[in-house]
Amino acid sequence: MGFRSVDLTYNENLESAWKDWTGARLVNSCLRKEFHISRYSFFHRIQPQDPELFMYILMVECHNVKTTNVSYLLDFVQKLRVERVFGYLTVYRKEALASTSAIIKGLLSEQDEYGGKVDI
Repeated sequence: MGFRSVDLTYNENLESAWKDWTGARLVNSCLRKEFHISRYSFFHRIQPQDPELFMYILMVECHNVKTTNVSYLLDFVQKLRVERVFGYLTVYRKEALASTSAIIKGLLSEQDEYGGKVDI
C-alpha cells in the first residue's frame, strides 16, 4: 500500500498510529489466519522531498496464497480500495527463479532432442 502526503514534515502521532490509518489492523483481522501473514513492513520516505512520491509504504507478506483462495484475496483488496478511498493498493506475487542446475538440466535435455546442438 502506498500513501502520499501533502505535509512533508515528520508527524510522530501519525506514524505511531500507522496500524490504524493504513488499514493494517483490518488486514490482520481479515486475512491473518487464511493467508499466514508473516510480516508487516512500514516505511517512511525521508528523501527526496517530492510530493509526487509515496510518503509511506506498507508491505504485507502472505505465504498461503493458492489458486483456491486468491479470488478471496483480490476481492478483499478491491473492497479495501473502495471503502478506504485514500492510498494505492495492489497485489504482487514473488516469482521463484529456476536454479542454475535446473536451467543446465533443461538445456541438456534440449540438446538431446536436437542432436547435440543447443541454441542459446
